[in-house]
Amino acid sequence: MDRTVALNTFFQFASKGAAGITSLLLVALLTRHLGGELYGLYVVILAWGGVLAVCCDFGLYNTGVRELSLAEGDFRRVAGALLTASMLNTLLWTVLASALLFLLPLSPLFRWGMGVFLCHLAFLAVVNPCRAVFHSRLRMGYIAAGDLAGSAVLLVLAVVCLRAGFGIVAVLAALTLGTAVNFLLLFIAVQRFAKVRWVLDRAVLRDFYLKAFPLGISGLLAVLYARNGVFVISWTNPPQDTGAFGAAHQVYDLISLVPVLFLGVMLPLFSRALQGHEAVEGGRHYGAALRVLVFLAVPVALGGVFLAGPLMELVTGRNFTVERVFELPFLGSVALEGTAATFRVLALVLGLSFLGQLNGHLMVAGRRQSSLLRVYFLSLPVNVLLNLWLIPRYSFLGAAVSLFVSETVALCYTTWFVWRAFKLRPLLTPFCQAALASVPMLAFLWLSGGSVIFLVGLGALVYGAGLLFIVKVSQPLRMRT
Repeated sequence: MDRTVALNTFFQFASKGAAGITSLLLVALLTRHLGGELYGLYVVILAWGGVLAVCCDFGLYNTGVRELSLAEGDFRRVAGALLTASMLNTLLWTVLASALLFLLPLSPLFRWGMGVFLCHLAFLAVVNPCRAVFHSRLRMGYIAAGDLAGSAVLLVLAVVCLRAGFGIVAVLAALTLGTAVNFLLLFIAVQRFAKVRWVLDRAVLRDFYLKAFPLGISGLLAVLYARNGVFVISWTNPPQDTGAFGAAHQVYDLISLVPVLFLGVMLPLFSRALQGHEAVEGGRHYGAALRVLVFLAVPVALGGVFLAGPLMELVTGRNFTVERVFELPFLGSVALEGTAATFRVLALVLGLSFLGQLNGHLMVAGRRQSSLLRVYFLSLPVNVLLNLWLIPRYSFLGAAVSLFVSETVALCYTTWFVWRAFKLRPLLTPFCQAALASVPMLAFLWLSGGSVIFLVGLGALVYGAGLLFIVKVSQPLRMRT
């Protein structure tokens, strides 16, 4: 990876790292101030809001990054068309959602919370095209500044609201104001960089929508795949169970941003290599990305299984506990704490998702968005059927196991497709190196005690030192063979 990619990766990780810490602090505040029942409602609002957010974007962001990275003389026109398409699409979905909120028999708190979230989506309609402009030109510093400012506003206002005794709606209003600040900063910056203007050109807009449609459908199926477990839990189990699953899933979501951020920077490079039929360059980028993701995925999955209990206690607090007794096959009656049991399974899902994200970005870069639909046509029915069967019996544990099985099915298919379409296949060497380096890390976690922050930090150092040693030793061995 060249210096530009490394620098922009740093900007992304710096800004999203701060945003991730902000989100973890927000979860900690909400679970401590709202309790299990109200936090469960907050999780449901975010789940439905996430579905709406994907509908409003509908593949336009990734399509815009790809088209802008390939645009030359008509860059401003393409950027303006992306802005127009995003605003029109968001207007359509917010009007439809507002009508449903008015007509359906919903609780007042849910109705108000979703109404405030729609305001957040309205600002995102302009924020995302601005991000796409900077992303396509690898100018991630602007995106980092906007994210940092928005996260800071969100956290400060959320702390003030919760300490003042306000609830869910006030926190969602803080989220909206944070997005508004992000909008102001990015929109001013993008005008200086690209002079983006409203472009009402039917031919260009039609082209954008047609190119984004397969990716939008796959994105919608993806969010339904990720969130339908929350919906089923909220319909079949107490709200405390929804809160427990939601808290663990929130940590899962934050960690899963790591491959998304890294691969988002790599996407323009993948696009140029795969669409330019540069097999050597594409293989080089793929090999570098695979090594990075495998070296991260293995310790995250194994370490997450070991540290799930203390990690979730650190995030949610000692009083946020949901104890359930399940009759498990071959084990009989087993008492489990909701957040820890859920995250143990989700940690394994994380390891699979790191590699699945790589395959997905390669398919987008190679203009194979429509093939992503087959992934979800395969895995979504599996996930939904498993949720309907497992969640009424095993609540949050059933939802996590269902996600693990579905992610395994999706990863197998996308790995096969990437090999068939681009002749790129994962090598076994990085997996062996990461597995060997994890042995001393797991031994350290097994034998040591103390704060989970201490364990995570030193465990990462032990893994890093072991990995560096194994990679150095294996290099001359590979050269001899």
